[in-house]
Amino acid sequence: VAGVALAGALRENTETKLSTLKLSGSDMGSAACEAFEELKRNKPEISVEGVNFATILRSVAEEGEALRLAELLRTSKGFEVLDLSNVTQLEDEAWAVVFVALAEIEELAVRDLILGSAGLGPKAGTALAALMRSSRSLEVLNLGENPELGDAAGAAIAE
Repeated sequence: VAGVALAGALRENTETKLSTLKLSGSDMGSAACEAFEELKRNKPEISVEGVNFATILRSVAEEGEALRLAELLRTSKGFEVLDLSNVTQLEDEAWAVVFVALAEIEELAVRDLILGSAGLGPKAGTALAALMRSSRSLEVLNLGENPELGDAAGAAIAE
């Protein structure tokens, strides 16, 4: 709550002279991290250090909030490594929503997509295959320990 309030106050303060905000080592929840990411987008003159966007995404995914995760992915496209391994809180259809959101990002920078042991199923596999066809940046894809993907999804991804 305090992190969200601080980010909001800084965003609204048009007279601030603050140039750097260091947050490393702070234990913030996903809402506070999101608020600081928004601050970075709205006030680029303030350098916000120590907010790890990958941590925000993982936290949201672990909360099982696929639509919120998809929206975050659409609005913040500058990350190269997306590690959502062992996130088992999302159902197969929810993973499909996430992959569709990634495919809709025109300038997607994700180079490494790590999804080991994430409980991906056939619907996620089909959406992931579409992402693979549209992505120009993806170099590493880790799908280990996702036995529910099945042969059809595996074949679609391999195309």
